[in-house]
Amino acid sequence: MNEGIARCLTQACLYGLESKKTCLQLYGNNIKKKSMQMNLKSLTSGAATSSISAGIIYFTYFTVYNNLKNNIFAGVISAFTTSIIKIPISNSMRILQSSHHKTNIINCFMKIKNKSGIAGLYTGYGVSLFEDIIEIDMRERLYNHFNKYNKNNHIQRNCLQGALVGMITSSLCMPLDSIRAHMAHTSSISSNPYDRNPLLIMQKKGILSLYNGVHLRASINALKFALYYTFYELISKAKIN
Repeated sequence: MNEGIARCLTQACLYGLESKKTCLQLYGNNIKKKSMQMNLKSLTSGAATSSISAGIIYFTYFTVYNNLKNNIFAGVISAFTTSIIKIPISNSMRILQSSHHKTNIINCFMKIKNKSGIAGLYTGYGVSLFEDIIEIDMRERLYNHFNKYNKNNHIQRNCLQGALVGMITSSLCMPLDSIRAHMAHTSSISSNPYDRNPLLIMQKKGILSLYNGVHLRASINALKFALYYTFYELISKAKIN
């Protein structure tokens, strides 16, 4: 439960930056040419839905993960368990974040479904699952490793550790995140599965373009997991007391 609440609060704080990052991934420096209105209302459209969804997903993930913590396949099993609900929500959210016709997540969900069917909602399933297995598991293991040296559980150190592991893991996994963004976007405008092929996307966009916005993603995740682990430790201490 603590992980879910902490993730919900964190997402609410940083959703606007997440939206800007998604636009950079899809359009690079051509945001203005795409008529993207990068104002506060546009950037925060869908923040409440995203925050609640993120909290539910993290609660589910860590309920499984914490019960299998000593198992080498804990990350794999947890990521697979949450993928069924996470990926349709994530794909719909990316469409909402990147569209200049701001509506709501339900309309974005239906836009993908009408264009590409139910399968379109699971566009990038393999890529997403692979990214989650690597990124979340690596982040948790790194954080827990650093926490061994934080015997007094200082909040300032929790915050610093969270920032460090968030920045490292998100930078390493940036290409996978960009491919997911392009696949989700394509599923809303094309019904041809070939157009959503990750190898085709890599070939058309080029490897370097997959790092568009890496500085922003690294910064967002540094802030995100500094806040996440700070919220998590504070909530845990409050429950103990």
